[in-house]
Amino acid sequence: MADFIYGSSCRYPFSCGYFTFGQFIQVQHLQIVEQYNKEGPTGIKYILRGGRRRSLLSTSEGVELLNAVEQKAAKGLVKTDNDIRIIVEAKVGKAVSDDYLWDLLNRNGWKKKMARPHHTKRNTVEQQEFKKNSPTVWLPSNGA
Repeated sequence: MADFIYGSSCRYPFSCGYFTFGQFIQVQHLQIVEQYNKEGPTGIKYILRGGRRRSLLSTSEGVELLNAVEQKAAKGLVKTDNDIRIIVEAKVGKAVSDDYLWDLLNRNGWKKKMARPHHTKRNTVEQQEFKKNSPTVWLPSNGA
């Protein structure tokens, strides 16, 4: 039976019918109790698994890098995201994706802000006509 269990392609034993979910949880619970009985309260370790475990830059390195980018931008040397990409890739030592670049900016409170010079469907003739024919003062009606 053990060879059959270990040779199976099931990822979780209880999903294939070998154990019930309750039995699986009971085993986990018994391991925790056993660890407590052996080592006391210090034996129970809860390790947090969240966060960025595989990062190209640490948080402090990212802050330093973006401070340098900000100083270059103040001088007019950084105009587009591609300019930032070149700086980040030089620091990291390899190519970075668009997603990594925007995540780096977002983690440090940067936002993409860009003015739209004009609407894509604008009609300049209509705009000039409206400017010429508009009243200079607008008065709301009294509801009559």
